[in-house]
Formats: sequence, C-alpha cells, structure tokens
Amino acid sequence: MQIMLDQIQGNITPGFRKDHQAFLFFRFPEGDNGSIARGWLKRVCPLIASAEEVATFNRLFKLVRQRLKKSESRAIRSIWLNVAFSDVGLKLLGINDEDYQAFPAEFHDCPEVRADKLGELAESQSFEIGGTSDTEPHALLIIGADTRADLEAEVTKQCYDASPMTLACPPQIGQTLGDGFEHFGFRDGISQPDPDDPLTGWPRQDSEQIAPPGEFILGLPKVSMRQGVDPWAVNGPTWARFGSFLVFRKLEQDVSAFRQVVREAVAKVEPQTKDLLQLSNTGTLPEQVAGITPDATSINEDMMAARFMGRWPSGIKLTFAESQSATSDPGMMKDPTDPGGTRKVFKEFSDVPEWQKTISADEIQQDQYGDGCPLFSHIGKAHPRSAPGGLTRNRIIRRGIPYGPVWDADSPQRGEERGLLFLAYQASIKEQFQKIQSEWLQRSNRAGPARPGAASEDEHRQLADVGASRDLPGYDPIAGTPASDGFIGFHLRGGGQDIIVSLPTRPAVTVRGTGYFFSPSIAAIEMLAEGHV
Repeated sequence: MQIMLDQIQGNITPGFRKDHQAFLFFRFPEGDNGSIARGWLKRVCPLIASAEEVATFNRLFKLVRQRLKKSESRAIRSIWLNVAFSDVGLKLLGINDEDYQAFPAEFHDCPEVRADKLGELAESQSFEIGGTSDTEPHALLIIGADTRADLEAEVTKQCYDASPMTLACPPQIGQTLGDGFEHFGFRDGISQPDPDDPLTGWPRQDSEQIAPPGEFILGLPKVSMRQGVDPWAVNGPTWARFGSFLVFRKLEQDVSAFRQVVREAVAKVEPQTKDLLQLSNTGTLPEQVAGITPDATSINEDMMAARFMGRWPSGIKLTFAESQSATSDPGMMKDPTDPGGTRKVFKEFSDVPEWQKTISADEIQQDQYGDGCPLFSHIGKAHPRSAPGGLTRNRIIRRGIPYGPVWDADSPQRGEERGLLFLAYQASIKEQFQKIQSEWLQRSNRAGPARPGAASEDEHRQLADVGASRDLPGYDPIAGTPASDGFIGFHLRGGGQDIIVSLPTRPAVTVRGTGYFFSPSIAAIEMLAEGHV
C-alpha cells in the first residue's frame, strides 16, 4: 500500500523540528451536541500541515541554512499546526458507536485506569494534564514556529478562535536548548525509526534503523505482518487509516537529583572497579566491568552518566572499543575560539561519523549482555537487545521539546521547573509505549522477552553469580526509577560477583501529565468536521 504523505499529519513524520512549540489542550463545551467542536475543526482544517508539506519545507530550510552558513536572520519561516483527539473527544465529535468500539481498549481507558497500568495512580491525582476524567482534554492542538514571537501570536489567535471551548490547562510552551540537547545535557531524538526525509521513500531497504511505516501509521505494512498490515487497521474504521496514536507526557526533570544519583553510583562502583580492573590485568578476574575496559583505571561522573543514558552526551554510542575506554566524551573537541586554552565544546553532530552514532544490528547481537551499552541504561531499556523483530519492533516515533530555563549549576535551587514535553507516535499504545514504559523502564528485568531459566526479581537479591544482572539488570535510572528499593547491576564479564548499586528514592524525572490521543489523517479530520463518521 502506498504511503500518502499528503494525508498524514506532519508531526508524525518527518516531525515539525521547530525551535518553539506549544501544546493547547481543549475541552469541548458541556451539553453541546458537538456542533461547536465541529465548527472549530472546520476552521482549523485548512491550517493542518501534512507530512508532504513539512518534509518539502524541511528540505528547503536545510538548503537555505547551508547557503547562509546557518544564519538565522534570513532563514525562511513557517508555522505548523496538527491536531489529535482523546477517546472522549472523538465521542463528543459524534463518531458512530460501531467505529467508537473498534478503537483498542487501552485508548478507551479512563485516566485513573491508565495511570494504574503505568504505575502512576498515586501521582496522577496531582497531574497538570489528564489526571482525572473531569480534567481530561478532548483535543490537542500542536503548534510549531521558528520564533518565540510567531509562536505567541499563533497561540493567542488559536485560543481566541477556539472560544467558547476552554483550555484544560495553561498552554504548554517548549523551546529547544540548542543543537538537540535536553536538560540533563544529552543530545535527544537520535536514531529515530522513521526516515529523516520521507520524500525519499518509506519503507526503506537501506537502513536497519528504519521500521516499516505500519509500526506507527494505521493501514500500512508492519513488522509483525511481514508483507501484510495490522488487522485492526483493516477491520477498524476506514477513515482511521493513515492516522496514528499519540501519547503525550509532561516530564519534569530534576537536574540536581540526576547529578546526585550519578555521584552516588560513582562512589559505590569506583573503588570496586579500581581493584577489579587492576586484578583483571593478571588474568585472575574479569576483563571488563559493565563496559569499562582495563584501559580505564577508574570510573568518573562523565562515564557513569553516559552509562545511565546509554550514550555519551554528544550522542556518540558506547558500543565500540574507543568509546568504552574513553574517560570523557569523545564527541567533544577543543574550543576553536579559545586557542591554547583547555575549554572544550561539542562537535557538530553532522561532523560525527555515522558509524559512531548509529547502533547496527551486528552490534546489537554482539552486545547481548550490555558490555557496551549497559542493559540498565535508558537506551538499553527503551531499545532492548532482545526485543522481537530486532531493531524495528516495539519502537515509537519520539517527538517533543524541552520546557523551562537551562539549569544553572551556580544556583541550582531556584525552584524553576524544567523538563520535556514528550510525544510518542505509534500504531499500538499497548504494544509500544505501554510495553516500553510499564514492562521495561519500570521493572528490574531485562527488557524484551526473558531468557529461559532467567532468575526472578526476588531471586536476584540472593544471587551473586555472573548471570544475575544479565537477566535483571535493574531499573532505568533516568525515566523508570521506582519509589523504593531501586537498583542497577554492573555485571562482570568473565566471572565474579555483580556490583549492585542502590538508587535513591528521589526521582530524576517526575511525570506531571499524560494523555492518549488519536491523530487522524487530514481527510478524516475533514470528515469529523462535517460529522460524516
């Protein structure tokens, strides 16, 4: 089946990639038969940006910036809009009962049930977005702009045009931090499973990283069906084809807590790695500790933070020898504006060789035990080595943008909120986002299917053999830290006792809101606006 880029909303693929974005969560008026919401949707329809339009603009924007040597002052500008609807929102828009019931059960879950499945029921009562049925948004309007002034003007206009609809919460405003970095100091959005430029074709045969489009867009070929399509996309409403399920998360980041847990892990691991690595040179103990080679006599905070994330802050992967033995980020270089000085800056990501950025299928196979990218790391959990379908199964298209000011180490206790406004697009919330979040990030087990004979979580506490942390490496220390009794396990390649590091109860990431939405095709938006579904 041909992928119709003129019908797919543009933030699904290739993504807005705007430096300034806003997320407006609307509730439709009570007691209305949907006419007000449909009237609003008729006004919004002509403004919805398609994948074809966004991809074409992104090509032109890249060419103009190259010609102007990245000058922003004369770069072309645009404003993009996309829209999505919650379960209740679709019902209030008047879709028929048969079509409504065809949507999957997890999409129908009320906020309380959804939070319980994600292990967030207690916290959800104080969510800013989607905490209870009484505050659940009905529609999400996504706005992307190239300047803050353009964004603010568009937010004002869209809020005015949506009246008498109301906002379920204040507008959520995000702004990039520069060169793709997030608040913990890492480049984000690397190794996306959709093509950078879908105009070149999708599906693609020239990349192991690119998943079939049906993994994210309904009605198209996907991994599990080989040459077929998802049965739900065929048996469900025809107007739902070329749509995608969207998960929104507001994730508050505590940079101080992140740095503290890194320091505590170093304090626990570093003395033991020194002794073990020195002894390993005699051939009497393991040759490697959780990706730390004998060339490194100790582990420092930079190395530990990279192993928490599963990459260096620059985006360089950990699964090759020079990266594993490095004591500082190999993606940094001397500051050319400070000749003779010691200051370092990040290399342009485009200047980093592709083989240093992208983890190949061969590397995945060779790194089954996390010798390079630890199994407990955020990437090791969210993109597991043993997931069915290899590199392309259970993936999500990740969109999002930081919010709040950059963290200042000189005054870290100012109380300013900062974090990530996170979006995930997929064909199945249950098999993609929910599986990653509740079954992999939030549990101590190895992400992906369990190996035969793997130890249980209770047995892990009593085991000292080398295999324990291979099957139960611990919790994601960034996005999956539990409220208590959390740990990560550094296993020793070659034999010996695992190094188990307890995690503090103060989380580095706190969920402040969650919402499940459906992003219809552009033709389907027009049908919803006319009441023809």
